Amino acid sequence: MIHVTLRCKNEAGLQSSKSSNGVKISSLPPNTTSAEVQILPHTLTEYNPRYHYQGDTSSIRVKWTGFEDLSGLDSYLLTLQSHDKSTLISKSIIAENQDMSFCLLEGLDISNGNYSASVNAVNKMYLRSTQVSSQIVISQKTPLLIENPNLLMDLNNRTITASWKDHFKYLQPNILCKVSGNILGGTDIIQWQETKNTFLEFQLPPKIKSVKALTGYISVRGVSANGMTTSVNAAVKL
Repeated sequence: MIHVTLRCKNEAGLQSSKSSNGVKISSLPPNTTSAEVQILPHTLTEYNPRYHYQGDTSSIRVKWTGFEDLSGLDSYLLTLQSHDKSTLISKSIIAENQDMSFCLLEGLDISNGNYSASVNAVNKMYLRSTQVSSQIVISQKTPLLIENPNLLMDLNNRTITASWKDHFKYLQPNILCKVSGNILGGTDIIQWQETKNTFLEFQLPPKIKSVKALTGYISVRGVSANGMTTSVNAAVKL
């Protein structure tokens, strides 16, 4: 910190002085040691995307925190790039006195692929920090269903085991399968569950006295990492 003092003396020997409030001298860019950038995936379904995947191609939400500078931060430079490093969006955002900053990029029309969002902090000396980035995969692809799916339901001592092994082919990591099963049809669901298994066990309710000529109804929904889904339904004679 440098302070400047100005003194003025008249011919009578009287003087006055005035000092500045100090000037910070720095040649260092903002510190990124604790900086973090996150892309917050946006879902098109009731399932939250995971593993840096997103199905929405029209908007991207970015959060960043941890940029520091002794002289203070002036602004941030947010850049969205495709996998070949071509810049799609570059915008300057005024730095506010808060721990976290957010930006919603709307009105996009981006195709499936890998993207990165990068943030540079700019201090009061207009020195720019190194980039801190986060990656995301944009994919509108849903889980693939095999041809002629054959959901199985097996009854053993009033315990029903439903299975759907190898029915879905995932082009990205799968989150889970949402399963609902019932015996009477309609909306009388005996059990529903979200699972990463390929089977579900449930008990017949006491109101079902006879197990002869029963038909089980099952619905299985595969969910990919981008939150997109594919469903298969079946009625199986037990």
